[in-house]
Amino acid sequence: MSHRLLEESSAEQTQNTNAAEDEFCLIRCSDKNDFIIVPQRCITAPSNKIETYETYRIEVNGNECEGTVILKGTKRDCERLHYNITSKSSNDAPAVGVDRTPETNTEQFAAASSSASHIPTNMNEESNNDNDDDDEDTSQNNILMRMVQLLLASSVQSNDNEDGEIHKVRCGACGTYPIKRDRYKCLNCEGLDMCGRCFARRKEFRHHKSGHAFAHFKSPGELFGRIFKDNEVTFSNLKTLYVDENHESITCDGCNREPIKGLRFKCDTCSNYDLCQQCVDRNVTTKAHKLTHSLIVLSRRVVQQIPAEDIQIDNQLGSGAFGSVFKARWLSKKHRVTCKAITLLKTDDTDVLEKSFLKDLAAYAELSGTYILKTYGYATLIQGENIKYMVIMEYMSRGSLSKVIKENGSQLSLRRRLDMARNIASGMRKIHEHRLVHRDIQPDNILVNENDVAKIGDMGIVRFFNPLNQQTQISCQSYMPPEYYHGR
Repeated sequence: MSHRLLEESSAEQTQNTNAAEDEFCLIRCSDKNDFIIVPQRCITAPSNKIETYETYRIEVNGNECEGTVILKGTKRDCERLHYNITSKSSNDAPAVGVDRTPETNTEQFAAASSSASHIPTNMNEESNNDNDDDDEDTSQNNILMRMVQLLLASSVQSNDNEDGEIHKVRCGACGTYPIKRDRYKCLNCEGLDMCGRCFARRKEFRHHKSGHAFAHFKSPGELFGRIFKDNEVTFSNLKTLYVDENHESITCDGCNREPIKGLRFKCDTCSNYDLCQQCVDRNVTTKAHKLTHSLIVLSRRVVQQIPAEDIQIDNQLGSGAFGSVFKARWLSKKHRVTCKAITLLKTDDTDVLEKSFLKDLAAYAELSGTYILKTYGYATLIQGENIKYMVIMEYMSRGSLSKVIKENGSQLSLRRRLDMARNIASGMRKIHEHRLVHRDIQPDNILVNENDVAKIGDMGIVRFFNPLNQQTQISCQSYMPPEYYHGR
């Protein structure tokens, strides 16, 4: 019966076009030492009452059996643990002719984190006979042995990437846990978070729509340069906290009010498009803006000023016409960052240059997306007659794309290369949607992190695009587009 249930449950799950909408359970059947994966709705108990290592009645297409819940989580989590258990029970020998893609450290970390959070320390169950007890103990030991291996792998991953930004929440679209790097919390849906990848793809499901407003967490638990508890980041609370805030020189594109007072909502698709709270509440659309466009909530303080003494400069990574780049550590945050240092001589124009620098930096920070190098803030340091500006950005452990190609190019699979190309194309689309041009896209300015995600860097040379003005050539000639040579 358990095999029949497995086939029927698999068929039913295949028909589900969005598996991330359901929570699943890995079940060990009581009538035979076998495992099945079923949606929680197939268990005859309220979903909030289902506990791991408890026995329930399972119903799939009118067939019933009794089973014990081994794991609660996403379908992907259950499938991975099911594979690990069955592989272990068959003496770790893979089936002949079966080609399985090895799990990366990141996938093992995600599986171990989400799975381990549901495994209790006391796993005693009552059984009707000694044979069942023996089978049960063997099965549980296999599970624990495999979980220990996964946790050890995750420990290595954690040590290798101790500076990684881990948001201890689950993506409501793809089920990834934990979310790394960028987290987007929907302010219209209760308890819904999205990873950067799903946000960039404008995923919609259940009651969630792509045009909702989001709070963008660049660092865990930190928004607008201050620490928030997760339950504090709500529409009503943010409205109250920032009700008197004025966004100087920022006009609402919905009602033409200047300045915007209170929260400001920036369209993540349109170029330089801002709305006030009242226009967002009324679903106002003007110009090219649509209700399907995601909105990012912003405070007046878009760019955070970081004390210079909070940045510990390490070794130099490179240098160019726009300054030198250093590996650094953000001491108070305890994670690795990149510091781009630009030194200016004090002159009568220093104040004008500083305002221009901060204005451009704010524009780049607002542009920050999943596939564009993230800007945290800036620091200033007076050195005699000079002023050093330090732009603090995220650290990409694998360096530039040119370095990755040179050192590991032959080891990159076709799928990995295509993923990187899609990352770069998505970042370029974001830049162009905001009517900006980068002017120096080349492998040296594409950065790669430990998960092989490629991001566009060196945003310091981006300029607002004016079709009536000719642009100065500053890119490497071998990477200039064909249009350049035809005078277009």
